[in-house]
Amino acid sequence: MSTYDLIIRNGYVVLPDEVQKADIAVQNGVIVKVGNQLDSKANEEYEAKGQYISP
Repeated sequence: MSTYDLIIRNGYVVLPDEVQKADIAVQNGVIVKVGNQLDSKANEEYEAKGQYISP
C-alpha cells in the first residue's frame, strides 16, 4: 500500500474527454495516480463528494 502526500477522494475529475468520479493521489505537488477508490493512505485526505476537480 502506497502512502501519498494528499488524496482527494470521490470527486468528479474533469479529464480531456470525459468527467469521471475518481480519487486523485498527489506526491510532491504532482498528480501521480487517478482511479476509483484508491486503496492507499495519505498524510492528508480531502473528501470532494459532489465537487468537480480540474487538475
